[in-house]
Amino acid sequence: MVLLSDAKLKPLIGNPGPDDNRQLVSIEVDGQVVGWLGLHRHEPFKSGPPAALLARNTRQFYLLGGAVIGLTGLIAFLFSRHLINPIQRLTRVTRELAQRNFAVRIASTTGDELGQLAKNFNIMAQTLEDYEKMRLQWLTDISHELRTPLSVLRGEIEAIQDGIREPTPQNLASLYAETLRLNKLVEDLHLLSMADSDRLQLSRQPVSPCRVIETIMETYRDRFERSQLEIEWEPGPDADSAYIQGDADRLAQVFTNLLDNALKYVKAPGQVRISGQADGQWLTVTFQDSGPGVPEDALPRLFDRLYRVDPSRNRDTGGSGLGLSICRNIIKNHEGRIWAEQSPLGGLAIGISLPLASQ
Repeated sequence: MVLLSDAKLKPLIGNPGPDDNRQLVSIEVDGQVVGWLGLHRHEPFKSGPPAALLARNTRQFYLLGGAVIGLTGLIAFLFSRHLINPIQRLTRVTRELAQRNFAVRIASTTGDELGQLAKNFNIMAQTLEDYEKMRLQWLTDISHELRTPLSVLRGEIEAIQDGIREPTPQNLASLYAETLRLNKLVEDLHLLSMADSDRLQLSRQPVSPCRVIETIMETYRDRFERSQLEIEWEPGPDADSAYIQGDADRLAQVFTNLLDNALKYVKAPGQVRISGQADGQWLTVTFQDSGPGVPEDALPRLFDRLYRVDPSRNRDTGGSGLGLSICRNIIKNHEGRIWAEQSPLGGLAIGISLPLASQ
């Protein structure tokens, strides 16, 4: 910008700054200074509209920066609460679960990994709660089962001690029978405990389940005749030659339990039919009886421990309620499957499938 001042430096054109006067050139006429001429040089954004714009932009930058920092802090706070609160709830309910409060649950409100973790925790808690109920019921049932023969033994022995009953061979035989029943119950419980802890050892070797059945049937045939029960064995074309990798003694225990159940529960005159079928991969053996039958809703529970169906299958028949549960564990250890269904003969049918040994 051009600056022009009179001899007394009074601005005529332009508005000189404080440093501009030192850069003015004098205008002389006949040796006399009549004015001053120069250029106004200033640093940009030091004054005027650009400086105001810079100041305004600076204030906006600080305001925007503060807002961003505040918003970031708020988001970080909310996000941390979103992460920490579920973890704190999980820590709290885990502590309660460790104190055997299996009814505790976590409300799952999100679909992310934390929500999936809450769902998995609830599934675990529900499983533990179910097992705890089963454990308590198991202890109750065991105590009841043990109490019955022990009470009979105690009563009989006290009667003999008090002279009410004589220690006759008949009375001693009754005591012995109760002792055998108690011993059988303890053995069954021991077998189930070994199966639960994977300590049920199997002596695996090629074995023909059909031949095991035929051998056992010969020992039971007289008992079935005395009970007025007809027993039939119907092996399929390939069943006799079907072999599995298994334990013959354990399989005999399964088949013995099923035949014992038939002797206890099938009404005379009745019928028991055993059939076997092999399809190249599986051997299926079916035990059917003529009844009485089992209600449809009770079929899935027949393999539960100490479960009985009243009134046709109850404790009065002498069973412990563990036989089918033992059968299931033995068949499971043979990689097989056992199930219950209605029999065409009018009673109960127990099916067993066992994988055939590779040729």
